[in-house]
Amino acid sequence: MAATGWPGCANSLKGVILDMCGVLYDSGGEGGDGVAISGSIGAVEKLKASDLQLRFCTNETQATRETFVAKLQRLGFDISVSEVFPPAPAAVAVLKERGLRPHLLVHEGLLPEFDSVDKNNPNCVIIGDAAENFSYQNLNEAFRVLIDLEKPVLLSLGQGRYYKETDGLKLDVGVYMKALEYACDLKGEVIGKPSSMFFQSVLNDMGLQPHEVLMIGDDLLSDVGGAQQCGMKGVQVRTGKYSGTLHCRRMASITAGLSKRTRGAPCNRGGAVTQKVNDGVNFGGLRRHRSRGGGGGADKWSSSSSSSPDTWPTFTAASHVTVLLREKAPFVSQSWEGGRSLG
Repeated sequence: MAATGWPGCANSLKGVILDMCGVLYDSGGEGGDGVAISGSIGAVEKLKASDLQLRFCTNETQATRETFVAKLQRLGFDISVSEVFPPAPAAVAVLKERGLRPHLLVHEGLLPEFDSVDKNNPNCVIIGDAAENFSYQNLNEAFRVLIDLEKPVLLSLGQGRYYKETDGLKLDVGVYMKALEYACDLKGEVIGKPSSMFFQSVLNDMGLQPHEVLMIGDDLLSDVGGAQQCGMKGVQVRTGKYSGTLHCRRMASITAGLSKRTRGAPCNRGGAVTQKVNDGVNFGGLRRHRSRGGGGGADKWSSSSSSSPDTWPTFTAASHVTVLLREKAPFVSQSWEGGRSLG
């Protein structure tokens, strides 16, 4: 029987999708280009030299795709525009298909992506990572547009909670999307990760089936969970926004209530993430187990490397790529600084 778990499934894989911010680089820093994460440039080079197809899937919404790719190229990455899939171009296609005219609450650097769209008399709101443009005035203006519409439409370019820059964690677009949802009593539509439609557009470009592709990301829900809900494999790095303490907290939240369910049955809110957790998948080395002592068999989390989550070793894009290529070609020796394999 063919292996289905990571990394045993490596031999059946034909493609890899990499998240970018927090996986390949950390944004911010002097000059604003960010800093490449150790080993990530070499990991991309090795993947491109292999027989695997490679694409990059990001919720980056502070710049146009061309500007964003140029920044990554300055950092030393061999990446082309056609390989990168951000939410804005997909959002433009949705607007034109549905005849929507957006009020834009986005970063100034992203505005050129919407030059071809009619923005007069808006009948929807698009929200992206607007950074400093997330002022009370701008949020209230978006609220007023939505609340005055008979059928309000809120389109969010991703739904991340936070991301990491070189000076620390920053609130992401999902926080502000939830504020508008609450104020207007509506449910926003997500364009970008973890949307299955968004992931499927990348798979269509690769010409591959979901089970043939591995997603590597730093967000447990948007990257790993979104990929698994689409039928792909998903593994998490411990770079970028990853924090051992926050990771434990989120995993515990995802699996809350599972004691009342059949082991392995997916939770409505957790979806495929809880399914995989129950099946014993190792998320960046973190494993779920049942307590054998008192306390009613409560769920606990542990790592084979340390009892303290903040001292667990870093699993990088480079280390996951090392494992992937080693499993696909055991006779080839691959190594990157700072990497460790799973399992």
